[in-house]
Amino acid sequence: MRRARIWIGLALAVVWLFASVSTAEARRRRRKPNMPRGHSWPPTQAMKDMGLQCQARLTALGVKWERPVAPKERKRRKRKRKRKRKRKLNRSKSWARGQIVTPVVVPDMVFGQVKLTPIWRKGPQVLDCHLAEAIALTSPRWHALGVRELRFSSIYQYREVRYKGSTSKALSRHALGLAIDVYEFVDDGGRTHVVEDHYWGLGLFLPAVEVVANSSGEFRTVITPLRDPASHHDHFHLEAQVEYPVAKTRRRARSSRKRARKRRRRARRRRRR
Repeated sequence: MRRARIWIGLALAVVWLFASVSTAEARRRRRKPNMPRGHSWPPTQAMKDMGLQCQARLTALGVKWERPVAPKERKRRKRKRKRKRKRKLNRSKSWARGQIVTPVVVPDMVFGQVKLTPIWRKGPQVLDCHLAEAIALTSPRWHALGVRELRFSSIYQYREVRYKGSTSKALSRHALGLAIDVYEFVDDGGRTHVVEDHYWGLGLFLPAVEVVANSSGEFRTVITPLRDPASHHDHFHLEAQVEYPVAKTRRRARSSRKRARKRRRRARRRRRR
């Protein structure tokens, strides 16, 4: 009896182990990539057309933008070719290696009624047209609140998502040029509001900026110290809202044809009755 119980216990343990592994594998497979709806790389013609429309709207908003020039790749020397060096993609500084669908450059870094100023790197920086449009459309509400300048650290950066103290395997929207990390806000009186120092203070300036960004409808995600104190304790993470047209695949087209055929057959049967 004891041996039978032991064998039964071992069998149940093995079954439980395989079940837990299968559920974890299923969760891993169900995990959706952090990409906009309809996004693909290289970009489709529909995505390019959508980018041209965004550039036209950006011009109508009065933003002076230019098309960036891709940096020329330097020729490696023969001795460097012999060496095999592995370079990680998240350390790449060239925006041409990323996946920015509609790259633009704003020389004066003025988006509507607010100005963007980089903290570390020299500007102007390359970003996607949809992010520039989102900032320009939200700028009147920020300007009415008293915001005059946004000091940021990075826009384009080919890396993974960092959230709640951990780094996932999903690609961040910084790699698409659709996200910006703002560390400081300057008001109309010239006062600098540092997110790390003043967000949890007595003032309501930074929470009001957050409310405006959330209620504008131009940003998909607004991550602040309130939402993620582990990885975003010192900056605002703003992601532009963009959805590309979804192209119908062959499977979807076939399924739609089958549905149409079934509907026709049902209609014929009803007529015969």
